[in-house]
Amino acid sequence: MKTLLYSSALLFTLMMVAASCSSGSGARKDGGKVNTPPQGSEKEKDALRIESILSDPGAFAGKPVTIQGEYRGWRGKCPESVPRTRSDWILDDGTGCIYVTGLIPRGLDPAKPENEPVLVHGFVEIVENGKSLIRAVEVRTGVPGPQEP
Repeated sequence: MKTLLYSSALLFTLMMVAASCSSGSGARKDGGKVNTPPQGSEKEKDALRIESILSDPGAFAGKPVTIQGEYRGWRGKCPESVPRTRSDWILDDGTGCIYVTGLIPRGLDPAKPENEPVLVHGFVEIVENGKSLIRAVEVRTGVPGPQEP
């Protein structure tokens, strides 16, 4: 299991390095389908919406994604997604909710969430009954909340 996590993290890192090297000026080329953030930007205008993943999980399975939303911790319900472990937590961006596995945001209490803004970089995984979750490789706290489409 650790090997899979390390392999996923390594793949994500290599993809991020390749994307930043190929763009030259640091601007993102929109020809690709990967939702990677602009370098140095805490405002993720290009962050993927959860509703997009929920409507077609197969299209995102195994692909790196960036999602910005509110940390719901272990509170509330998220019938659109399923947790893989007891420590998985809910991310809500206003268009839907999804469970996140792999990392718990440092400094945030999953038992007493206060809807703190978070940014998640990870991979979409399809679990049971075709439902999906995000395997986080990086979680940032204190970023601005989701932007209106």
